[in-house]
Amino acid sequence: THHLEGHSINPRTYEISACGTMQITDARQDLPRYYRPGYDIETFTTAAELQRKIKYYLHHEEERQALAWRGLLTTMNQHTFTRRIAQLLGHV
Repeated sequence: THHLEGHSINPRTYEISACGTMQITDARQDLPRYYRPGYDIETFTTAAELQRKIKYYLHHEEERQALAWRGLLTTMNQHTFTRRIAQLLGHV
């Protein structure tokens, strides 16, 4: 109702990657701070682009699985609670 644009990723982004599942998400402004689009997560900006990427990855299983595994590795190496707590304490 407020027509606010989302600039940040949400917890589901981490949860999906932590399951070892490839995901295609809308391009968010701060996403590249956490994941590398086209490497460990896929993004889209239009409905046509989303359709094209869905069709592509449905027909390219090895690329889909590689992207999913890289997303899992990024999540487990950089986005766990243990890692976040250490970062938080480093700022304090």
